[in-house]
Amino acid sequence: MPSSAIEFIKFDSLSEEELNNYEQAVAFIKGVENPFRLKPSRVVELVSKKLPNFNMPLHTKCWKYYEARPREIDINYKGDYASYMEGFDGYLYSMSWVKFLIEELRDVTKLEEVKMQAI
Repeated sequence: MPSSAIEFIKFDSLSEEELNNYEQAVAFIKGVENPFRLKPSRVVELVSKKLPNFNMPLHTKCWKYYEARPREIDINYKGDYASYMEGFDGYLYSMSWVKFLIEELRDVTKLEEVKMQAI
């Protein structure tokens, strides 16, 4: 595997001659957006647009049933659907979780199974 070096250069301080000496290579650094930005109330709001009877108690049953997050606070937890967020001091959810719930709970049998879970 070839190795590469990255050199950060402040171009506005270089002369024309120095600029011409650099090979043309440009890299873009894409910022990483946190996928976990939905409060539980927002998850309920989004899911209930597709499944009108979806509510907060059902959301609680869902994250427990599907083990979307730990039952206890784990400040280091980051899963596929939820992550503990310091500052918010709780778990936030991803749009993947919303999409998963909408798809999964369209199955009436699965919905009834989830509803049977204790909170």
